[in-house]
Amino acid sequence: MTPTLSVLPIESASTRLAIIGGYSIMTTSTRGFRLMLGAAGLAIAIASPASAAIAQPAQLTLQIERQNLGSALNKLAIATGYQLVVDGDLTRNQVTNGVHGTYTIEQALHLLLRGSNLGYRIKGNTVWIARTTTAQMGGARAVAVAQVTPVPGADAPIVETVEEEPAQDIVVTGSRLARRGYDTPQPVATVNAAAIEATGRSNVGDILARLPEVGVGLGQANSYYNGDAGAAFINLRGLGTNRTLVLVNGRRRVSGTELSSAVDLSTIPANMIDRIEVITGGAAAVYGADAVTGVVNITLKSKVQGIELSARSGVSDKGDAGSYSLGALIGSGFADDRGSVVVGVSYNKEQPLQANQRAFGLRQVDLFGNPANTGPSDGIFDSIAVANYRYPGTSYGGAFVIGGTRYTYDAGGVRPTRNDATPYGPTGFLGVGGDGFDDADFAPLRNETEVFAGTAHLEFKISNGINFFGDAQYARTKTVARLQPTFDLGITLTLDNPLIPADVRRLMTAAGQTSLSVGRTNIDQGINERFITRDTVTGVAGLEGDLGNRVHWMGFYQYGRYQADTVRTHNRIISRFNQAVDVVQGANGPVCRDTAAQAAGCVPLNLFGPNAATPAALAYFDYTSNRQIENTQEVAGLQLTAKPLDLPAGPVQVAAGVEYRRETTRVTPDPRQAAGELLFLTDAAIAANFNVKEVFGELLVPIVANQPFLHELSFEGAARYSDYSTIGGTFAWKLGGQWAPVPDLRFRVTRSRSVRAPNLSELYNPGASSNAFILDPCDSTRTNLTPNRAANCAALGIPANYTDPFAGVAKTVITGGNPSLSEETSDSWTAGAVLTPRAIPGFAVSVDWWKIGLKGAINTVPLQRAVDNCVDASTIQNPFCSLVTRRGDGAITSVDVSPINVGSLRAEGVDAKANITHDFGAARGRLAFGGTYLIRNELEVVTDDPTTRDVSRGEVDNPTWRFNVAPGVTVGPVSFDWTVRYISKTKVDSQATAEGRDDNNVGLRVYNDLYLATDVAPRFKLYLGVNNLFDVTPPFSAVTFQGTGRGALFDNIGRYFYLGVNTSF
Repeated sequence: MTPTLSVLPIESASTRLAIIGGYSIMTTSTRGFRLMLGAAGLAIAIASPASAAIAQPAQLTLQIERQNLGSALNKLAIATGYQLVVDGDLTRNQVTNGVHGTYTIEQALHLLLRGSNLGYRIKGNTVWIARTTTAQMGGARAVAVAQVTPVPGADAPIVETVEEEPAQDIVVTGSRLARRGYDTPQPVATVNAAAIEATGRSNVGDILARLPEVGVGLGQANSYYNGDAGAAFINLRGLGTNRTLVLVNGRRRVSGTELSSAVDLSTIPANMIDRIEVITGGAAAVYGADAVTGVVNITLKSKVQGIELSARSGVSDKGDAGSYSLGALIGSGFADDRGSVVVGVSYNKEQPLQANQRAFGLRQVDLFGNPANTGPSDGIFDSIAVANYRYPGTSYGGAFVIGGTRYTYDAGGVRPTRNDATPYGPTGFLGVGGDGFDDADFAPLRNETEVFAGTAHLEFKISNGINFFGDAQYARTKTVARLQPTFDLGITLTLDNPLIPADVRRLMTAAGQTSLSVGRTNIDQGINERFITRDTVTGVAGLEGDLGNRVHWMGFYQYGRYQADTVRTHNRIISRFNQAVDVVQGANGPVCRDTAAQAAGCVPLNLFGPNAATPAALAYFDYTSNRQIENTQEVAGLQLTAKPLDLPAGPVQVAAGVEYRRETTRVTPDPRQAAGELLFLTDAAIAANFNVKEVFGELLVPIVANQPFLHELSFEGAARYSDYSTIGGTFAWKLGGQWAPVPDLRFRVTRSRSVRAPNLSELYNPGASSNAFILDPCDSTRTNLTPNRAANCAALGIPANYTDPFAGVAKTVITGGNPSLSEETSDSWTAGAVLTPRAIPGFAVSVDWWKIGLKGAINTVPLQRAVDNCVDASTIQNPFCSLVTRRGDGAITSVDVSPINVGSLRAEGVDAKANITHDFGAARGRLAFGGTYLIRNELEVVTDDPTTRDVSRGEVDNPTWRFNVAPGVTVGPVSFDWTVRYISKTKVDSQATAEGRDDNNVGLRVYNDLYLATDVAPRFKLYLGVNNLFDVTPPFSAVTFQGTGRGALFDNIGRYFYLGVNTSF
């Protein structure tokens, strides 16, 4: 008798039949199957004497391809001579990646059963396979292999692979209908748990930022000055974080910011993620608003049996930027496997990294007008990037001009300021080296962040037709954003101030000055720090079931809440500060001039010297502010999916449903902040809400199948009507189709219209003011940069020889909502092909063209571009000039950058993916490629007015070419992967003239990452790796030199090592 295994289903859903070595076992439940395993083994041992004589080889040479798990186990039984005992239902819908090479039977089983929730136990020449929850076999617990990490290195690099066909229909992102994984008219990129692990990072935003489809969003490298410091928002196609919809387990999640509906990815622990699916292109017809450029669906682990533990630690080769991660998942079945529960906890910590910890960060580069410039076409750059710059007018000990000479005050007394170069004159605002404020002393490269998270998932079969499901997630994120101290540009002190040092007083008297204007960086008044604590809670409960075998229904209710508490230290009560610096001589020494202030506790503040402030003086005006944000989201939905009709090519599938969503936002500012009493950000309370009622439908029709040149032809469509309480009704739709002339080649196309309604902040934010540096385009050194600028500046009444009196001085920036906003509409196309030639097993390639065009795009124009566009348009009759406020002499006093509906926003490109696997004896090699070529990315504020066009293609945050290529190899339990990340050469400003700026050309960057993993034991995996192997630094330019802001695509940590372990039992 040949020892084999085969699994045959029978009609009854509650009974299973397994034919093992010629003997059959019939069971009525999984529990009953387990109780009969011992008897089955005894029967085989008695009735199959041939099996006892089979030799037990130490190692076996196996070639088992990727296939259904039951079929693979059958081949293993034939190849090895072992008898295998398994419940047929456990393998029916499971796929294994196969096994290639020379292994022991234990190693082969371990590889085949990965991720299957199954365990095994070997007794003699018999292998029992069962679930690992409570399986007791022969008095010993089965070896647990449930949810063991996939074969080390398999799909590990962050390179999206061409979709492979699974063993069963599944619901993939981009549709509510079940289908084959590759069978979607829009390309879906999948990042699995192994790929996440191989990045060595714990922040999901950092992980997804490596995908070529993902532009510069908000993350650890560019959120430190932002109120969302420490948060992570994804930006698909570089068209804005508010146009990417993030789902968790296929459902919406509450916004993690007051500014948009974006979901904070930092609240989702990487170790709890099973996979991430990214679909680019409009998907609003399926999922609703915000899915304009695409959808990111994060699926958490929900099929865990036993306990999984993970730990990871990383550090740069300089011993800083450390990160740590610990995680645990526990899962079990209950009530005779009618129910299952999974509970997980996670802790992640990332240490801060400051600019002065890196040589490139110390360079401190910014762009300034070139004083040597004489005009257009003179061969001299209009603007120059100045490295190692300082602001000598705000030195740490106080800076002041007496008799035409700038002085500062330090421990040695008064002295002239020292600067290696002063391109704007001896008393100008800019110097190179020497004295003055140096932002590199304080600028962060990455924030300090700590995340604690928990998750729970419950499923329970109430009856044969009804199942209950529930999810709960909680995350607490703590971020510390360390910023620069306060600075003052000109505090006026009169000669009667007794705190003016004697040597300074003598200089003033000699120069005939009775007052002094002091600029100062107030390092002795404390570093501004923001301590942000965020709590995000999500809970969902629902029921689902089947009506016969053709209709599935599901209903759910979800509640989410996001709360953020921001504590800001060393703020300043403005009126009290002014009282503290206005000092006169009293009977017993210096006192505050204002007698009422004296009674209130005012203590004179000394401004001379870097450590002049006393604790008593600070106590009077120093203030710690507090600000709270709360967002809530309620979603309820009901949907039906059905197969109402069978066509010769297959069943027609439909889905239909209704949803209701209500969102609220509430901002409670510090009372003094709201009253305008503090130095930073005049703030206002917000209390707003909206609701939307939606109805949607989806259709999939297989037209022809298995005909000459028509192996498959199918059509699909989707539509959604939404009724918003804010803007009224909107309609979104999608049409798509696929044609496979032969099984090896598939063409796909999708046309969709998506709609995004303005969010609560865009509509109702009452506004806030801040300060930022602005280059005045009407300054005489800059009027020649564009053709229309000089004429438009003159039309504004600004003389040709105008010099900005506030150059280098931060100006007021006003942000707020715009109740007049309307919805934005997006039309998108995707078209491509997938080649999977049967003649080359393991090879697949796909190419997809995509195009997205938005009309009436809701956009906050970048500050400098808003100012420039006012005078660069064909006339000053444009939307930008109303945003810029100038005083009588032409100087800019404020800029309003509230959102507006602009003419259009367009992006277009081509995605290419390829992967191949091949066996070389005992080794399995693989090569994966994923890249994006950007054809267009541009904003046109006024439709058909090219003078208002802002072209971003080829700029540092939207490179023309990005790709990842990853070769790898697996030999037995050891796997190695090498990932190369390529970013093409770019420009800071793609529309700048040849003389516009001297730092415009930014060189390409190539990063090399290595990953090595091994299964030390069947339940224990060890991995290590290094990112940025060759320690490539960010490119030199004013916007990229620190790898922050728009330059966040460029690594600013440097060479980074990590080590991790996973185990289960």
